[in-house]
Amino acid sequence: MHRLALFACVAATLAAFSGIPARSQDEATSPLPFAVELRDADPITLYDDQLEMSDSNTPVHWSNGRAYVFVSHWLPIGHSYRRSGTDIKSLEAGGIQVTIDDDKTPGVGKWIEATFRDDDGTLYGWYHAETDGPCGRPDAKVPVIGAMVSHNDGLTWSDFGPIIAAPDDTTDCDMQNGFFAGGLGDFSVIADHDHGYFYFFFSNYERHFRQQGIAIARMPFDARTNPVDQVFKWRDDAWTEPGLGGRTTPIFRAARNFRYADPDSFWGPAIHYNTYLGGYVMLLNHTAEGDSDWYQQGIYLTFSKDLADPTIWIAPQEIMAGGEWYPQVIGLAPGDTDTRSGRRGRFFMSGYSAWEIIFDKQPAQATEAH
Repeated sequence: MHRLALFACVAATLAAFSGIPARSQDEATSPLPFAVELRDADPITLYDDQLEMSDSNTPVHWSNGRAYVFVSHWLPIGHSYRRSGTDIKSLEAGGIQVTIDDDKTPGVGKWIEATFRDDDGTLYGWYHAETDGPCGRPDAKVPVIGAMVSHNDGLTWSDFGPIIAAPDDTTDCDMQNGFFAGGLGDFSVIADHDHGYFYFFFSNYERHFRQQGIAIARMPFDARTNPVDQVFKWRDDAWTEPGLGGRTTPIFRAARNFRYADPDSFWGPAIHYNTYLGGYVMLLNHTAEGDSDWYQQGIYLTFSKDLADPTIWIAPQEIMAGGEWYPQVIGLAPGDTDTRSGRRGRFFMSGYSAWEIIFDKQPAQATEAH
């Protein structure tokens, strides 16, 4: 999903933020069992000078002592570039546009949003794809989630095709949000500790209001080599709805319909396992009061100890007012990625970081940053 605003405004917009403890979304919200602080750090960009931002979640993996990142852009259609270096602070100049062999939908833009490297070196990837849908408008795409596999650290990929999609009858060509007429996407993926399942946390935009918001699906770990029809969405306390066409029960429902120019909803989840906290941290965009532009009201954080129980996620709590799209945490320890971090990590928005994010098990009284 692209935007027209230039990312260069980030530094100016957020220059006032030097340390931001987590604070409650409202008085009724249970506090997080830890404090969060954003602390100034030397800037890092995951994208190269040829791009002005990363237009999605940016996955990271390690192979043979090198870090690999996948940065996505929307022109002429969605596609991803691979960059690598000795760590995320030392990425080589330039980016190589990846190639998708046997692309099931070659005219459809694809943004690589998540990866997983197997022990044998095989790299699995998942992409957000924006199909044209039935509406005939560039601001009314219908996204789906697809899967791929690579045997050369993501330089070339073989496409499995879509594995998660909204029901066919849930497109709404009257949607005025500026981007989508239904569908689902803007997601992240993480494997549980036991390698029993991959969990997909995605944004649901289909026309039925009660389906909209942050939803979850999962796939058996052993199905990664043949994932089509192996994903099941969570609905009504069970993992029984098919990934392709099934319904969902969002863990965080939209407060105002994506049918309007000013939806009010969380979207774009980015999840990591935090070794210091012993649980899963998820960052979320929050749009509200926009004008077909998904105005960024703030960045929120939620936490859970158990991926298998979607009911125990803590209500999202704001860690930054405003900000930019696609917040995520990337760990700083050797081997850390976008799905693994410790007490200290780097906080990114759209592939740009000028902050460390620090977690503290001793909750602090929330205060505004100066």
